[in-house]
This record gives sequence, C-alpha cells and structure tokens, in this order.
Amino acid sequence: MEDILLVTLIILFTISLILIALIVLIDKKNRKIKMLESQLDILNSNRTVATLKKLSGRKNYRVKVYNCPAELTILDSEENKFKKLNGKKFDGSIEDISLSGVRIKCEYSLPVNVKFKLRINFTLKNEEFKLDALLIRKEEHFKIKSITYGIEFIEPQQEEIKRLAFCLHSLESEKKRFS
Repeated sequence: MEDILLVTLIILFTISLILIALIVLIDKKNRKIKMLESQLDILNSNRTVATLKKLSGRKNYRVKVYNCPAELTILDSEENKFKKLNGKKFDGSIEDISLSGVRIKCEYSLPVNVKFKLRINFTLKNEEFKLDALLIRKEEHFKIKSITYGIEFIEPQQEEIKRLAFCLHSLESEKKRFS
C-alpha cells in the first residue's frame, strides 16, 4: 500500500514539474509574440509614413479634413513687443494636415512677418494631439472675412508622428473607400 502511495506521489510530482515547465515556456512564447507585434507596429508605421510621402511631391502629403476644431495657444514671439500675447488662446478649424504641419482657418489676426511659437491641440480620429509649432504663413481672405495660417510642427515626438501617420492613413483609406 505504501509503495502505491509513493508511486502516486512521484507521478503527481512529475506531472507538477511538467506543468510548471509548460507554463514557463508559454509565458516566454507570449513575451516573444508581444515583442514581435511591437516590432511589426513600428515597421507598419514606418511604411505608412513612407506611403504618405510617396503620394505627393511635397515634403509631406496633405490630407484634407473637415470640421476639425483646434485650439491654439501662443507660447512665444520673436519680438518683445508681442510677448504680452504669450498664453493667449484662440480657436480655429484645420483645413488640411500633414506630418509636418497644418493649414488652419480662424478669425484671430496675428501680425504679419512675426514668428510666433504656438501649441496646437486637436483631436483626429479620436486621438488627441498637442504639438508645438511655428506660424509660417498668413493668408487673409477679405471676401469671406477669414484668415488662414500655415503652421509647421517643431520637434514633434516620434510617437506623436506615428500616431498622426496612422490617423492620416486611416482618413485617406476612408476617402478612397467612399469615392
């Protein structure tokens, strides 16, 4: 009787060791899968950026957007007399966007030929973005009483660019699907 009990314990112990070894092996495989998925995401985002650039002769492909509100905050000015505007917020609507900047329409008029550093906040495809930018160009439209600014992103984080690239690619895919 004791021999049967001893053999049973040895078998149970062996089965336990095998199960533990399998659990460890499965855990290692799951970690490897997650690492490979992460690498695949990076490759896909790089491919998306390259595809968007290829679609246009421009530095970055522009995607038209509709009803995309944005909030702009003046961070700094190159001229001291405009430093009092630091912190001023105003609203606008993004007309088109690329990986390097936006064209935004608004009613707030900033002086011409003065470089302003801005922070632009907007949501695109349920993704929130906060990017620092420079005011590059101003176009006044007298007939419709609006102003359009060309704004270039400065020092964007790589993660922000990847997220933006996915959003732009998604918007372009939707346009192609519905056209």
